[in-house]
Amino acid sequence: YWLSAFLWDLLYYLLLIALTMIIIKIFNISAFNSRSLTTSAIACLLFLFGWASIPLTYCLVRLFKDTGTAFMAVFCIWLFSGLITCIADLMLTLYAWAPGVTKVQNILSRCFLIIPPYCLGSGLVHIMKNEIAADFALTLDLDMYTNPFSLSLIGDRLLAMGVVGCVALLVTYLLDVDIHLPNIYKVSYS
Repeated sequence: YWLSAFLWDLLYYLLLIALTMIIIKIFNISAFNSRSLTTSAIACLLFLFGWASIPLTYCLVRLFKDTGTAFMAVFCIWLFSGLITCIADLMLTLYAWAPGVTKVQNILSRCFLIIPPYCLGSGLVHIMKNEIAADFALTLDLDMYTNPFSLSLIGDRLLAMGVVGCVALLVTYLLDVDIHLPNIYKVSYS
């Protein structure tokens, strides 16, 4: 059941990615549209966000009795986990001059990689910073464009979302076939 639901959700999500990419092209958003490699990186980032989020949502929904409540709670979890982790990362970047802050930021950013909304948000920020820096460097006749797929830019986020998606899909499958896993506590807000 979950595999067919996952494939349907993923196909629907691919349509949304296509519409997003069309909007980026139509409005000519320069930070996301100036180089073909950047556009491909954004498409990959969006695809792997869906790859990780959809099966992880299936796992989280099982924690609730009411499906409507479950999807609203999962939506809030995605929204706030993405906002809080991205804001924390950006705040630590602002204080990188303070002793030890860079080390803390590096540790936290590695821990946050298991959270798909963080990977998406921070990945888009890194792509945008790369584009802005490269465009500024071009005014000085320098080529500072970094391949967005490199591990130092979004490669680690893409890899993390790919792994999270595979693990969540496997867990969803195991829960669906009733492999004897520990009982999941059912939360009910009715």
